[in-house]
Amino acid sequence: MSHPNLQFEPLPSPPSDKALLAWRKDAGWPASASTERQHHPEGRVQWVSVRAGKQRAGIAMLELAPPEFCYVADMILASQFRRRGIGSWFLAAIEQYALGHGSKRLLLRPEAGTEAFYAARQFVSDPYVPGFLKKDLPILQRKMFIAKPG
Repeated sequence: MSHPNLQFEPLPSPPSDKALLAWRKDAGWPASASTERQHHPEGRVQWVSVRAGKQRAGIAMLELAPPEFCYVADMILASQFRRRGIGSWFLAAIEQYALGHGSKRLLLRPEAGTEAFYAARQFVSDPYVPGFLKKDLPILQRKMFIAKPG
């Protein structure tokens, strides 16, 4: 599905706790979800978003810990943008971003009810980390992405 009006963008700073709780509430997640996270000591946190025209349609927190993985947390699409292919587009853009930063795998913990979404995008259960899903990123795709000037 083509989305000419979508734009992927790294955010210059994390969303405020208030904004993040609003995103979580819109997604139907518990309001008490902690905004504090344990990070991998080698990781770098980057918040990203997808814009649909002038509106921010979704956000996600990425923990880049190349070359091993990119951990995707708090990937949230605003309710009015769901079921239009935008989540798939956003996840593919996150994959490209991770590839461009040298990661060879995406790792995430799906929210209840989202497992089928990720399974349809080739995520599988991580045998070493119960409750997490992983997707190994294609080496050929990584080489093609990195080879582009940028």
